[in-house]
Amino acid sequence: MRHSLLILVVGTIPAIARQSEPEDTLSHWSVPEVIVTATRERIPAADSPSPYELLGASDIRTANGTTVADLTRDAAGVFLQDYGASGALKSISLRGLGSEQTLVLVNGLRINSFQNGLVDLGLFPLASVDKVELVQGGNSALYGSDAEGGVLNILTRAATGPGVNVQAGGGSYGYRSYLVEGSEGNAGYGIVAGFGYESGRDNYPFESHRPNSPDTSISRDNADFRKHQLYITGNLAADDLTRIVLSSLYVYEDRGVPGPVSYPSPLAREQDDDVTTTASLTRTLAGAAELSLSAGMTYSLEHYSDPDFESFDSYKNDYFSVNPELRVPLGEEQRFLLGVEFSEGSLESNDFEGEPRRIERAGYLSDHLLLERDAGMFDRLSLFGSVRYDDISDVGNAWNPRLGFNLRLVPVGDLRLRGSWGSSFRAPTFNDMYYPGFSNPSLKPERSSTFDAGITAGGEWGGFHSIELGIFDQRTENRIVLDPQSYIPFNIGIAHADGLQGRYEGYFLSDRIRLKANVNLVDARKKNKSSPTDSTYDKRLVYAPSQEANLGLTVVEGFISFSVRYSFVGNRPATEDNSVLLPAFRTIDFNVVAEQGIGPFRTTIKAEVENALSEDYEILPDYPMPERTIRLSIGISR
Repeated sequence: MRHSLLILVVGTIPAIARQSEPEDTLSHWSVPEVIVTATRERIPAADSPSPYELLGASDIRTANGTTVADLTRDAAGVFLQDYGASGALKSISLRGLGSEQTLVLVNGLRINSFQNGLVDLGLFPLASVDKVELVQGGNSALYGSDAEGGVLNILTRAATGPGVNVQAGGGSYGYRSYLVEGSEGNAGYGIVAGFGYESGRDNYPFESHRPNSPDTSISRDNADFRKHQLYITGNLAADDLTRIVLSSLYVYEDRGVPGPVSYPSPLAREQDDDVTTTASLTRTLAGAAELSLSAGMTYSLEHYSDPDFESFDSYKNDYFSVNPELRVPLGEEQRFLLGVEFSEGSLESNDFEGEPRRIERAGYLSDHLLLERDAGMFDRLSLFGSVRYDDISDVGNAWNPRLGFNLRLVPVGDLRLRGSWGSSFRAPTFNDMYYPGFSNPSLKPERSSTFDAGITAGGEWGGFHSIELGIFDQRTENRIVLDPQSYIPFNIGIAHADGLQGRYEGYFLSDRIRLKANVNLVDARKKNKSSPTDSTYDKRLVYAPSQEANLGLTVVEGFISFSVRYSFVGNRPATEDNSVLLPAFRTIDFNVVAEQGIGPFRTTIKAEVENALSEDYEILPDYPMPERTIRLSIGISR
């Protein structure tokens, strides 16, 4: 196996340098977690009616890689659909559903494309991220279309004071990275801005397994990439009652598109320009009521060319949304939320006739009631209810309700029972409805109902422990899939997924040892017959693993930390009749981080190893993953 290793000159990864102070690491678990995505309200995470995971400072610090895709790959219930190369598309799916059925937000505003419903999480640099909230289960009652599987919310960083960070890195297969960041701020305002660059050849070797041919070792061609990233976030407290936040991310990537091994595209290239901007103004009113106005804009321009097939395509997506909300406390126990949302998106492409355009109008109500009493059992009950109406110009309308509860059974050990039920939907994409020769204008929206129930506990018993065990059941009608022969989408009728999820997190010896583990068991199947001899009836849905498990361990000793991660993914059907299965695989990754203060500066060195045992595997069919890769970074911050 071939590796190239760039010895670094100077730099830091801001997420490491800023969040690696000993006091941050040692006090992480002692601060109660607060989440907003589960209910659109800031609530204690322990009160959530739905399974959630919050990936914050310590997770970013110990993660391998530089993007949100790298951070989320080990989260409970997440299956990262990865096309192999560092610069390739990386999107997540939840609970046996597709990536287009997971809603992705930035600072609470949706960024899923109307064209295909996907979000490439490999385009979002971790350096710009404060934390990521992941809430599983149908959530269209709060967020509208595409939230059938769950919601992932990327929350960007805010500056807390003046500082400068620079970083350079390198590794296997020509990987290079550089980053420069500056920040300024005080109690009234803050601004942080950074520029990053990544590139690589990604000509990694892999074993080719072709039918009726001997296995051979060849290298992945045309997988190189160059990526530029520019981000800026500003926050201003105009007065004691008013807060303004503005965040913007620009990414340009030029990458090869090697295609599947059985049908390669050695000359295909893709250039992507992406801009994501969010802004919010929040004003506290009389009686602790709160009025907020949020707006978001995404712009993406994709150029794809393949001279072998005389294919030269361009796709320009524009999307804009406005979302005012009013939060009204009704006494100390109840909080009421009223919101409306308006959005418009369009697509310009030489592949499409005309210019597809979609306008969405929505209104929603949500209520949170907290009941507490002084008792040894059943002392805290949170009740949640929400309903949303969506009207989509080219699809139709939908009502989606949701109910949830969280009951503390025993205060000792914070033992809780929680559950939720709700309906969700997904509107067909522009590709589904308007792509000439490969679309179906008569498609119906997907509609689903989801039930979740689980038990959680947490407390300090020789350390800090958090445990969650839950079940779920989801039924989807009019599931949209592609016909494998014609590549035309159609509604399959009914799909059913149920399963079991478990998650554990523990901190020991004053947080010097951290252990995280999760397991996800899913049975996702097509449950209707399209004909009396339908060979796909009661078969597992394609690419959905039935078992996933992750185990992570971090040990901190002085100025050095060591993190190791073990992941297991079970087999996945590659065909609708399940006649072809992608084999299960296991990977081991680890990293070592050394941090040392020298006067006013902090130096950080990080060494990362991915796929340490050089496992030969594919996540998606005919897209081989790299064998062992090594990366090294050195940096300075002040």
